[in-house]
Amino acid sequence: MDWNNTKSIFIMVFFVLNIFLLYQFLEKINDSQYESFTESTTEELLKEDEISIETSLPKQKSDQFLIAQSKTFEKKDIQYLKNQKAKIIDDKKLVGTFKTPVGMKAEINAADLDIFLKEYILKGNEYHFWSYDEISQTITCYQVADKKMFYNNSKGKVTLYLNKKGEIVSYE
Repeated sequence: MDWNNTKSIFIMVFFVLNIFLLYQFLEKINDSQYESFTESTTEELLKEDEISIETSLPKQKSDQFLIAQSKTFEKKDIQYLKNQKAKIIDDKKLVGTFKTPVGMKAEINAADLDIFLKEYILKGNEYHFWSYDEISQTITCYQVADKKMFYNNSKGKVTLYLNKKGEIVSYE
């Protein structure tokens, strides 16, 4: 076999192979390029979906900062509480235990609780139902003034404790 002919054949084959590989590479680059899209503005997208936005903002209500003092409980405050044994702790905290537990309906609602608060809790008409925690069996009520509830106010809060039957057994 003639070495020169073999060498020439190899050079030609590699040259053709390189041209084929270059062609494949250029095809792959062209296929991976995306067309550039112009992004639509938010307003255009809303208009396409037929969504309209009201541009005027609602009026803001402003309330005043409220400062209050905790009630100092006295013995005369607890003498008229019915069906319960109450005690005053540090003049600012009232803890009551019912002699006979007070039954509640299976589903606790704010209206029934408001009636209970007015009947059994000192100044109960100033408190309103906030939440019921099934795990800890407690009902939380916060103080209300001027039809506004004071949330997360530890000094204006009544916590009712329930037994396993769903009856209210004590409060603080």
